[in-house]
Amino acid sequence: MADIYNTDMDAMYRDFLRNQSGATELFKTSLHNQDFKTAHRIAHTLKSLAALMNEANLSNIARKIEDGLRRDKEPTKLEIQELEYEMNRILTGIARYVEKNPILKAADNADFDKFVATKLFNELAIGLSQKRGDVLDTIDKLQTIPQTDELIMALEDFEFEKALIALKQLRQNLEV
Repeated sequence: MADIYNTDMDAMYRDFLRNQSGATELFKTSLHNQDFKTAHRIAHTLKSLAALMNEANLSNIARKIEDGLRRDKEPTKLEIQELEYEMNRILTGIARYVEKNPILKAADNADFDKFVATKLFNELAIGLSQKRGDVLDTIDKLQTIPQTDELIMALEDFEFEKALIALKQLRQNLEV
């Protein structure tokens, strides 16, 4: 995969766009559902990725939220708004960058096959509804599909109902 990118940063930007575009909504939903473990994990991931991309504002607000959640302190409305603002700013900038870069745009389209995703999602939905452990075998294939981080985390935690919800949202987001 690295041979089609001009830099490692190009790959990181594209992966961030593909895998974190729904992170803010998932974060807010996790807080609403009092799923602080997931909210903490999202804040931690955003903090680390933002630091790697030299996005200090996002890294700082995510770190502040992560530290608060670690101490059982929910983020304030202002902190959530700051996180949302920074995520929107970064995602918009990356989307524009990818759109203008034909190599990245072509790679993004080549990596994602809706037919394959639909088949995998159908099989996964059956396995999840039957609470079968073999659904974990789908993780490697899921990693090739954009925006699957939350679904994969739910699978790894054996949270099949949460995985079904994430799968439903993913189908809507990806239109498969």
